[in-house]
Amino acid sequence: MSGTIVVVATELTKARQRHAVGEGLALGAVMAGIPSVHGNATALQFAFRRAWRAWDYADRFPAIKAGPAQDDIFHILDGEVRRRASTPTGWVSSWPYLPTAGGDDWEDIADIIDDEVPASAWRDLAVAWVGEPAS
Repeated sequence: MSGTIVVVATELTKARQRHAVGEGLALGAVMAGIPSVHGNATALQFAFRRAWRAWDYADRFPAIKAGPAQDDIFHILDGEVRRRASTPTGWVSSWPYLPTAGGDDWEDIADIIDDEVPASAWRDLAVAWVGEPAS
C-alpha cells in the first residue's frame, strides 16, 4: 500500500450527537440573547422540525429525529439538564429550559462541541427554532 492514503471517517455516536446538539443549542441561545425556552410544547416541536430541516449542518447529526414519527428535541434538552456537560454550555432547568454558557469565546466553545460546526451556525439554529428574543 505504498503511496496510498486511507481515510477512516469517524461517526459520532447517537449519544454524542444528542449532547452536541443540546450543547450547541444552549450556546446558540445564549449568543442570541434567548433567556429561556418555554411555551406550547407542540409548537416548539414543529418549530424545531422546520429549523432542523433547513439547518445546513443537520446531516452531520443523522441520529437526531425531527419529524412526525418522533421528535428528539425534548429528550435532548431533558438529557442535558440531567447530565454534567463536557463543555461550558448546557441547560440548567426544564420548563422553562434555561440555557447557560460560561465564557465569551463562542468559537472556542463551538470547537469543543463539534469542530465542524461554527458558533454562528448554532446561533442560527437556536433563532430559527425559537425566534429572536423580544427587546
